[in-house]
Amino acid sequence: MIDKSRKSILKMSSREAKTFLLKPSSYVNIQLPRYFNFSAVIKKADDLLDSHSLIELSTSKTALSQTTDVNYTLLMNKDGRYDWRPLSIVHPVPYVDLVNSITSHWSTIINRFSEFQNDERIQCISVPVESVGKKMTKQKQS
Repeated sequence: MIDKSRKSILKMSSREAKTFLLKPSSYVNIQLPRYFNFSAVIKKADDLLDSHSLIELSTSKTALSQTTDVNYTLLMNKDGRYDWRPLSIVHPVPYVDLVNSITSHWSTIINRFSEFQNDERIQCISVPVESVGKKMTKQKQS
């Protein structure tokens, strides 16, 4: 059954896929308070990578390679007691560079997935999807 309210990333063009992957909800998909908005950070990283390569940024005086861990680790409490889980938020510059690399080889990736789908023993159920329908609004209760 085809769900018309969602579009698989495999049905997107490379430009659509890049836009989808650079959305804040794709960048960080953990539940955070609303005031966490990564749009500006992702945009700045994308603009930075338009004028510099990741290699150039890694060899500068404020290089990512000079840092022991470029990602941010967030501890989340699972049960309100002693069950703490570390979650990582990837640094936006390497993330955007990875998205650029993936989408620059998009046709190869799509072709490879098509080959996999020809084998009935292989079924990928974790392909990202995007909602394409209208956003549902909550109706006021009387």
